[in-house]
Amino acid sequence: MELIDRYLQAVKFWLPKAQKQDIIAELSEDIRSQVEEKEAELGRKLNDAEVEAILIQRGSPIVVAKASTLHPCAFDGSSVIMRRTDQMRMAV
Repeated sequence: MELIDRYLQAVKFWLPKAQKQDIIAELSEDIRSQVEEKEAELGRKLNDAEVEAILIQRGSPIVVAKASTLHPCAFDGSSVIMRRTDQMRMAV
């Protein structure tokens, strides 16, 4: 899935070097599981637009990277990322 790989590369760019491998491995597994669940629900492979919608729902790569370094369970759903994003906005 090229879109997922490109998304992960973009997130990886913003991560601290010491955490890159662990965070990307966890994020990759989480995204791919979400895609598999949606495919099982629909009974078919997702098209690029549907995969893109999942990635957009997760947030921009920089927001995902920053949230994952601030909160260790940032991948258990977009709501955690959104809460962290809202907190970062309030801090500014």
